[in-house]
Amino acid sequence: MGRQYAVVAMAMVPRRRHERGEALEHFERGSSEEPLHRYRALGGCGRDGRHRTDWSSLQSRIRFWSDVPLTFDQSLARVGKSLAPNPTMPPPRPKLAAAHAREPEGGDTGTTAAMQVAADLRRRIVQGEFKPGARLKIDEIAELCAVSHMPVRVALQSLEAEGVLDIYPHRGAVIKAVDARFVSNMLEVRGAMEVMLSVRCAQLVDRAGLEEIEGLVAEYEDAAQRNRPLAIVSANLRLHDAINRWADNPEALRVLGRGRLLIQALRARYGFGGGRVEEAVREHRLLFRAIARRDERRAGEIARLHCEHARDELLSLLAR
Repeated sequence: MGRQYAVVAMAMVPRRRHERGEALEHFERGSSEEPLHRYRALGGCGRDGRHRTDWSSLQSRIRFWSDVPLTFDQSLARVGKSLAPNPTMPPPRPKLAAAHAREPEGGDTGTTAAMQVAADLRRRIVQGEFKPGARLKIDEIAELCAVSHMPVRVALQSLEAEGVLDIYPHRGAVIKAVDARFVSNMLEVRGAMEVMLSVRCAQLVDRAGLEEIEGLVAEYEDAAQRNRPLAIVSANLRLHDAINRWADNPEALRVLGRGRLLIQALRARYGFGGGRVEEAVREHRLLFRAIARRDERRAGEIARLHCEHARDELLSLLAR
């Protein structure tokens, strides 16, 4: 009989402390009324009512109930009932709201909740929902994305490393303010880096790389014809990312990535001045031809002019 009571004992769960005490007192009087209900109330406790988890305590409890009249079939039935799911319990809440958590393409299970929150925050910043100088509160972001606080903290730390926001003790995260000085400094750094990377791309790119860059030049032209600022910004980013990636300088890419999201947000907000998109289309074509011909000097010169024109045009939009 001891084995069947061991099976029952492993399936029982503790209840509230006062219920355990009442059950203990009930059985010490020698009553055998509702044995399994009272035993469930005693689960996890010894005879003194204290919580025990060691094997000796479990064995003593099994011996204590060795006289309870219960057949083996009854014990199995009780175990199955205790392990059955409770239909009244609500379903678990998803970790990320469906409106904000898109499944990664190709079934990439390595995408974490923090990565999805960071991507969602980037999108909101670029689209102008969160503007420069805005404070991002962990509680509000967690509720917005339907996640716990930990993924939000990790996402904010990622954006801080990208130069998008600053995190202050006891104040939270604040998106960096953007002014003419910030834009000028950022695009000067970008110009110096992209000249170097365009030269290196002309040296290292192969046929597959040229096909990729040519296709991205065509994508930018298609976005320009549709005259959609967000699509133009996105296509421009993909094109320059491909050129810079073929230069094979990861350290330079990390420098370029800092604060770039804020420049994208400005572009999406202010758009482009008259004739700038058409000028960028021509510059992209010239840059591709120089890279395809392995003309390093020409590629560097076109990249420098392209960045200067973008800087001057964006500063003029900010000054209005």
